[in-house]
Amino acid sequence: MKIKTFSNTGLCDECQISQTDMSSPIAVDVLNTTPEKLLAEVNMKLSIVFTMQKTLEAMSEDISFYAEKYQELIEEKEKSDKKIKALEHKNVHLETSIKALEERVSYLEVREKGKNIEIYGLEEKQNENIENTVKVIASKLGIADGKICEAMRVGEEVKSDKKQRDSKPRPIIITMATRTARDKWLATRKTHKLTNSDILENGNKQRIYVNEDLTKHTRNLLWTAKSELKPTFKYIWVKNGKVLIKKDDPNDAKIKTIRTLSDINMYVVNK
Repeated sequence: MKIKTFSNTGLCDECQISQTDMSSPIAVDVLNTTPEKLLAEVNMKLSIVFTMQKTLEAMSEDISFYAEKYQELIEEKEKSDKKIKALEHKNVHLETSIKALEERVSYLEVREKGKNIEIYGLEEKQNENIENTVKVIASKLGIADGKICEAMRVGEEVKSDKKQRDSKPRPIIITMATRTARDKWLATRKTHKLTNSDILENGNKQRIYVNEDLTKHTRNLLWTAKSELKPTFKYIWVKNGKVLIKKDDPNDAKIKTIRTLSDINMYVVNK
């Protein structure tokens, strides 16, 4: 096909020939034309018309076929869009449900640990008697130990003596009979600063800390808050399983609660 000719006329070569043949009149030379020649020329014109008709019918069928397929695609797209929208709504519902369950689990974990104390930093000795050690700690803090239900080291035990000396000691978790008893231990943090030497009489001046027994989620929040929000927020601490932050600013002394990592991102400067 000649592209220039097609661009000018909008017709392919065959159609242009057909159009030329159809548009040219049947010239009748009365002297030289016989009925057979005239009939042959008429038949040629009719065959061209028949061919064009068949071509148009085929084109019509193709157009109908593609129109039908296009309509089917439109309908399928509408069905897909509805399914996607339904899945999006379902996803939002599931995310809301999961968040509610996570908050519920977090609440139950915090409540379960609500009577616990964590003693952190106390040297770990082989064959140590944790119950006696806890009684000594209670005595140094000026607390009666009658409310203690259970005390144990938690975490993976280090078997090698050398590794044990080089590694950080595992914390001791003390379970109290009541939350009030637990709060009495926590209240001593501002008035008593114990060292290993105070308890074990070994000359070790490393501090021993009395903390709340935190869930993994709360511990991660506290660590992240301290990493991301200092020095913007001078005070970052935990109380009753909640991470709290406060600025050292008389114009902004409000205590804010951190419940999720998204809460931390809200307070990160220039983020």
